[in-house]
Amino acid sequence: MNESISYCIRHDILKDVLIKNRSEVRHMLLTEFDEKKFAKSIWKEGHEKNFKTGIFHSKMALVRAT
Repeated sequence: MNESISYCIRHDILKDVLIKNRSEVRHMLLTEFDEKKFAKSIWKEGHEKNFKTGIFHSKMALVRAT
């Protein structure tokens, strides 16, 4: 986890927040992060994206058919 935080700082990803609150962020990730909830949200996001892509392709096929 420390390496991930360091990576973010090196690559200017939330750099100011992580430098100022590194220990608090680390503690929060260790105590409050819900892996199952995160995985479910990632799945849902991907599912919704694919659903929208499918609708777009269906509409494009209808446009081409006319």
